[in-house]
Amino acid sequence: MKVWFPVQHDEDAYAGPGMATAGNVLVGGQPAKNERTMARVNKIRTYCFLARVFENQQHDPFCRVCKARVNSVTATRESLARFENEHSDEIRALPGEFQQLLADTKSILARLVLPENASGQKKAGNCKLPEGLCFVKASLAILQKI
Repeated sequence: MKVWFPVQHDEDAYAGPGMATAGNVLVGGQPAKNERTMARVNKIRTYCFLARVFENQQHDPFCRVCKARVNSVTATRESLARFENEHSDEIRALPGEFQQLLADTKSILARLVLPENASGQKKAGNCKLPEGLCFVKASLAILQKI
């Protein structure tokens, strides 16, 4: 799978032989149809990133039982369902590799095990990450920027 994004600087900047330069975005080796298409692709990629973070953190001694993870997974599942509902035609028109990425993401999210009586691990004094920092919440914040 090749996905190239616009170079964020000089139009003549080198991006590699036959690769994207400013204003020329490739999806699966083909030019993206428009910015909306890239927005949908980036959203799917973000959901995939989140699913993998949540999957990884279910093995962390603190995150796996934390209320923040439960809330974040629930919010992501709901957001993904809305995204699919609102953009179903556009999603079906995407290259198969992105449809597969979405299917894999949904599968990961569905398999996640969430504790019933989760508690905030920072409030409980267990999580010692710096104040205001949470692996799960920081990852979820990316979704709101895409």
